[in-house]
Amino acid sequence: MDDQIKFSNTKEFAAFDVHDNTLLANKDLLWENIAEFKQALKTLSASEQTELVLDLSHSGFIFSSYFGEIGSLIGDVLPEGKQIKVRVNEKMAWLFKMTGFERMIQLEVVK
Repeated sequence: MDDQIKFSNTKEFAAFDVHDNTLLANKDLLWENIAEFKQALKTLSASEQTELVLDLSHSGFIFSSYFGEIGSLIGDVLPEGKQIKVRVNEKMAWLFKMTGFERMIQLEVVK
């Protein structure tokens, strides 16, 4: 039996699931998955919700190019009046603080 949560209207990518206003990363954010991440971000940005959530709390590593893609998302959706919440684990939180993203997004640190 599959223990992973599935939603009825989820768009699935190999490493990412997008459901309504949430993009869930199912593993580390490695270089080989960047194209799928871009597609998942496009799907997420099309959401009609005003708060978009990037749930990276299951990731222990983020390749630097992902920050560029997140920055592009910020530039695309903030003018539309949308807000971005990034959910990360304690290990990843310092990266978002160090890069200055914390000033542009809502950072939620989970244990």
